[in-house]
Amino acid sequence: PDIQNFFLRTSVLHRLNAELCAEVAGIPDSEAILEQLSNEGLFLFELDRKRQWFRYHHLFGEFLLSEFRSREPGRHRDLSLKAANWFAGRGNLHEAIDYYLQAEEFETAVKHIVADVSRIVQYEGNHEVLLRWVEKLPQRYLRAEPKLAICYAWTLIFTRNLDQADHLPAEDAGDGDRQYDWIRWNIDMLDATHDVMCGKVLSARDKTERWLNVWPDGPLFEKGVVLGVNGAACIQTLDFKAARRVLRDGKIALGDSEAEYGVTWTSFLYALVLIRQGQIRESKHLLKASLQGANRIMGSHSLASALLKLGLAYACYETNDLEEAAEYLDKSFFSIEEHGLVDTAHIAFLTKSRLLLREGRAAESMTVLYDAEGFGQRLHLFHYGTTIVVERIRRLILDGRTDDARELFAEYGFPDADTDT
Repeated sequence: PDIQNFFLRTSVLHRLNAELCAEVAGIPDSEAILEQLSNEGLFLFELDRKRQWFRYHHLFGEFLLSEFRSREPGRHRDLSLKAANWFAGRGNLHEAIDYYLQAEEFETAVKHIVADVSRIVQYEGNHEVLLRWVEKLPQRYLRAEPKLAICYAWTLIFTRNLDQADHLPAEDAGDGDRQYDWIRWNIDMLDATHDVMCGKVLSARDKTERWLNVWPDGPLFEKGVVLGVNGAACIQTLDFKAARRVLRDGKIALGDSEAEYGVTWTSFLYALVLIRQGQIRESKHLLKASLQGANRIMGSHSLASALLKLGLAYACYETNDLEEAAEYLDKSFFSIEEHGLVDTAHIAFLTKSRLLLREGRAAESMTVLYDAEGFGQRLHLFHYGTTIVVERIRRLILDGRTDDARELFAEYGFPDADTDT
């Protein structure tokens, strides 16, 4: 009976250790049960070398949870709440929040989310964490918490859910003037960020310059982001001198506010300027140094690490280090939908397409360009498709297919389509 009760009651847990199981299941000899199950190789995966943490095989865990809900329908919430309090008592708020949401203790979950959401999303770029939490929250809690709503809008923008992000939080004075200022700083910052992500670079540049004029003494994090967005817009308008200046200032502001993902982002943009100006070796040095720091602080599988690897793939291609370029691209291409910037999508698709072409895989190379066009259309990225179409036209000309190039030129409404190519 103890083993059966152990199985059923611990089915609410995403991972198990002896102390947690004893607390949740109310079975004092949980350690011995886990040891027995582990030694017999039954139903458990070991999650660490010390054999302290385990999880159930997925199908078995789903079966147990279904059985538990069927046999004791009122207990799932109580045991989930026990797990939440156990993790909270040990300072593991991420897992505590997961269990508070599982227990439908929404007020407690929101209190913990709001206390930490800026660090999680804006400073560290852990967008998937907030998306997971918001999915489980009733919408009224999102509307009632300006800080949560703003950080959610931030996450939607950086994960390219741009249609949802159009519904920015309503302006609310909140509890006082400082709260109102914070909301205004962030709404205007998000508005400009949204524009640069969509390719509306002139609008983004105008809005960021207005932000800096209105709030010259604004908080460091918001100021650093605004400077970064301004720098991204300067890159796309080929104003590299201005881009270098504002990106340097933005990186300093984000570094002083300990926003590690922001530091990575501005470093990537600065390296992009260097590449565009022909200083490719300097860009590689900057990207590799930044990658070491990002791997150390945020991990080699972080979004920050992937962004820098994408930059290195581009730089290595430009220096004809094709194997190294392909290696970096393989480790970063998956992340293009999560970085937001139009430039990152251009770099990823064009580098991948050109590498395939250099390998003699022309058909696959052109397919990547078609995929790139679809990507831009799906996300409504302004002016994004022009670069991809120009690349397609260039390929057709190189293949001697001048008539096809002219036809494509005319199809997309470029001027002077009848002139010699």
